[in-house]
Amino acid sequence: EQQQHQQREQQQQAADMRREFAEQKRRFEETVRDPEQAAAFKAAVKAYQEQFNCTAQVQIHNGRDLADAGLDTTGFALVRHESAVTDWSDDEQVQAVHYDELRALVAGLTGASRCFVNRHTIRKSDGSTKFTPFMEVHSDFTDRYKQALLKSLELGQEITPTFGVLEQLQAEGVTFDDLREARLLVVHAWRSVSKEPHQRFPLALCDGRTVDEQGLIRETVSGLERYRTTHSAGHKWYWFPEMRA
Repeated sequence: EQQQHQQREQQQQAADMRREFAEQKRRFEETVRDPEQAAAFKAAVKAYQEQFNCTAQVQIHNGRDLADAGLDTTGFALVRHESAVTDWSDDEQVQAVHYDELRALVAGLTGASRCFVNRHTIRKSDGSTKFTPFMEVHSDFTDRYKQALLKSLELGQEITPTFGVLEQLQAEGVTFDDLREARLLVVHAWRSVSKEPHQRFPLALCDGRTVDEQGLIRETVSGLERYRTTHSAGHKWYWFPEMRA
């Protein structure tokens, strides 16, 4: 009887949260449908972000000389991988071929029992793609992402953008308890897709061991909490020259 009462309470709480989330979503969508309010919202977001922006000249070291680079040390690693993709501009081919390659690669690197690939983005500086190189220091996720994903799985709808991962978890039969008891690791897999060695706008990576938690800034963009960081002379930056597809 007590267990049934607790289950009813949990179900009621979940229903209340779904209604609250739906109402927040409705208000936001109503706001951005109005051109003036949408413009004001974008301007406010830009003004908020700009207050943290600064330009600093830093030394960027050759990551190929970093002996102890790894996901559990620096937070990044260079891995040799040859893809069977023949046309990186073909989204269907990338999804059909490379997503399975990534799942196998990340599982091998981390020992993960399950791997989910959400989406990919091609960035080029010549204007030929929808997205250009992103010129701000940031991390797309924070330490709160697992909790938000857990709540999304519990409610059966996103309370934070999951980019298709929620649907994949549901399709795989992953339960709330399964996810709660597991370690969640978000891995960004970045590669060059050029036939020539990569030269322009290379990816710069900061050694996680040099990032002070107090310097991190939490911000929410389109419903997703991410990190930005204030500049610090103690940050140590790396890049990997001559990357090839």
